Amino acid sequence: MAFLLWKCLRRPRRAVPPWRLALEKLAASRTLMDSGNAQPFTHAVSEIVRSFIEQSFPVRAAHRTTSEFLHDLVKLPNSPLVAHRATLAEFLEYCDLTKFARWSLTLPEMEAMLSKAQSFISSTGQAAAAVPPGQSVPGPATVPEVRRA
Repeated sequence: MAFLLWKCLRRPRRAVPPWRLALEKLAASRTLMDSGNAQPFTHAVSEIVRSFIEQSFPVRAAHRTTSEFLHDLVKLPNSPLVAHRATLAEFLEYCDLTKFARWSLTLPEMEAMLSKAQSFISSTGQAAAAVPPGQSVPGPATVPEVRRA
């Protein structure tokens, strides 16, 4: 009996794919929607998308400015993210405007942002998950550091 219990507990747990985890977090972020203060919502959604990108692709997205991140996407011609550059730019610029310029958003605008984020993660995440183990998503292994003078 103890052996069976030990055997069951020893089984490795299957990791939740980054795209599924990101979609769950996006669904939870809906509670932050407030037309009087969009900043917490847009900050959360932006961080979820950026974290998803870092976990799924060989790109550094978190803790970088939107312009740095988008500029580096141009250097990755084989990355699946290149096809989403315009969508990402629009999405992240809206997030930046609410975070830094204190733009206010209506609930329908926040719903649209959430929908865009979910659509982006669903389409790119499942594509990245379809890559066989041992192979990487096309693109360079690392993004070069941006050096400041």
